[in-house]
Amino acid sequence: MKKLLCIALTLLLSFQVKAQDSKIPNEVKEYIQSRVENQINVGIVVGYINGDTIDYYSFGNTTQENGTPVNKESVFEIGSISKHLQQHF
Repeated sequence: MKKLLCIALTLLLSFQVKAQDSKIPNEVKEYIQSRVENQINVGIVVGYINGDTIDYYSFGNTTQENGTPVNKESVFEIGSISKHLQQHF
């Protein structure tokens, strides 16, 4: 039982450390959340890649009703939003 508890605790702590090392600024995360919560977008995934460092942040679902949560494997139609984002950051 102690061995199982130790393994579970190790896994939990490793996930918390990963979450704290996020390279995506909180301002970007808050902006993504507000777009989904205000029904501008159903779900958004952002990726940050710098050399070997890869970080993802996702929020929302694949569809408005009965959608599954989006993640780094979600497929989206490609479109340019960079000009719109530059106005906010």
